[in-house]
Amino acid sequence: MRRIELVAALLVLTGCASCPGTQSRRPAPREIARMDVRQEPVCTRRPIETSLDTEPLTPIRREHPRIGRLRGKGSLSIGTPVRGFVVDGMELPLRGNHHKVMKEQAGRGTNHAIDDLVKAIQKAAGDVARRHSGSILPVGNLSRGGGGQIRWSISHRSGRDADFGFYLVDSGGRQVFQESMVHIDREGKASVAGVDARFDPARNWLLVKSLITNRKISVQWIFMADHLKKRLLEHARARREPAELVALASDAIAQPRGRSHDDHIHLRIYCPRDDLLEGCIDIGSDRPWYSPPGPELDARYRELARLSRSRDPGTRRDAVAALGHFGDRRAVGIAARLLSDPAVEVVRAAAGAIDWLGVGGVESSVAAAVMNPATPDDVAMMLLRSLTPSLKMNQKSPKVKKIVARLQSCGRRLEFDNGVFKVTLDVGQELRAGGFQLPEVTAAPAEAGSRQTGGAHN
Repeated sequence: MRRIELVAALLVLTGCASCPGTQSRRPAPREIARMDVRQEPVCTRRPIETSLDTEPLTPIRREHPRIGRLRGKGSLSIGTPVRGFVVDGMELPLRGNHHKVMKEQAGRGTNHAIDDLVKAIQKAAGDVARRHSGSILPVGNLSRGGGGQIRWSISHRSGRDADFGFYLVDSGGRQVFQESMVHIDREGKASVAGVDARFDPARNWLLVKSLITNRKISVQWIFMADHLKKRLLEHARARREPAELVALASDAIAQPRGRSHDDHIHLRIYCPRDDLLEGCIDIGSDRPWYSPPGPELDARYRELARLSRSRDPGTRRDAVAALGHFGDRRAVGIAARLLSDPAVEVVRAAAGAIDWLGVGGVESSVAAAVMNPATPDDVAMMLLRSLTPSLKMNQKSPKVKKIVARLQSCGRRLEFDNGVFKVTLDVGQELRAGGFQLPEVTAAPAEAGSRQTGGAHN
């Protein structure tokens, strides 16, 4: 009985990891908890939770409204490869008929992507196996379920990146499967668990050929080391592959600056056409075959802008949320207007849109929403965190000085639950934490009292 009581006491103590006398807890990534705490919190003990950063990475359910006649279909890649996420993505099986996720990556939970990419990988692996029976494509990281940050890469966040190990063979031409990425030297040689192996240009060429000729995707980059690219193209020319196909492969394959990629292939595909209508953004150099978005992109923006003026609050909410992910800076004004919407759900969606788009040009509206007692505390905190970098960047501006003074003197205190503990913060203290050197200001008692009373929305 004493043991049971001791275990129960330990469980309670670890329920609030930031309270004095307990263990530290790794903060959740920005995609999960946007409101990191910069001051000593007022803690309320909570049950133990499993970290979303433990392996395998916990899939994250992403919300994106399906609204409008021109909406995207299927899985959606939102944002860029370095700042994005995935909606309704597809899981690549850890083991398939012609592919296998390498042991090094199999336990990470990074075998998710948009459906176009998953299907292209399965097709490419099958194309290689049809010519070389029994071939298995070594697969590395794709994205985590729902996309977002992974600690093994600064990209791979929006479901359009994938890593592969190279096809390697022994002296008899039999595949040597690698369970982790191995470096291939300039002579094309490698060692896999003590077994001598070499780069196989035949299988690796078929993999690249399948990817660049697949009409269901548009390849942006295939990153690999220059000396391996050379071997690949020499093989293609020796096989008398069409000159235009070899030229296409030559353009698609590149060695990126900073890392040679002599241990794996990194594939990145362009945004699918309908994903562009929901906020998928291509970054980096345009390839010769790149097809820029057409007039349907502007038509989609106009459709969402019109829906944001609907009489139905649910429609306004979904429209502004979609506009935030859409990424068009024109939407910032629409989101700022909806910060004063009578429906709290619309205000919350508008704040999320501004957090995604940035506050440039609407600082006054965002500050007004932070000070408005009707704005829920957690939403006001999100807006303040979004607003602070913009104010700091322009803090010498007379307009910004006025905004900062109003925020400091509003007397509003914010209470919210970040999923680990409950927190109470003062707006003025938050500004100081953001790097502002502010004079001490005492708000009028009546004003301060009314703000603090109205500021708690849990």
